[in-house]
Amino acid sequence: MKRKKPNVKQNRIYDLIKELKIKENPDYSIPNFSTKQAEDVFNRTGKLPTNTTFIYNEKAIELIVSNL
Repeated sequence: MKRKKPNVKQNRIYDLIKELKIKENPDYSIPNFSTKQAEDVFNRTGKLPTNTTFIYNEKAIELIVSNL
């Protein structure tokens, strides 16, 4: 993303991810669980652990770049 828009501050990108609810949309991202146990808890309860990172696909990047 920084290659496409090098002057953009990282906080602006984080704000857009939150604003556009990209983490909540499986068309744009998927959770990357650190352990199988964390994934099992999510599958059982539907709650994401606080340390869960996300993997964003190309559609998410295009959406963010178009909103910068």
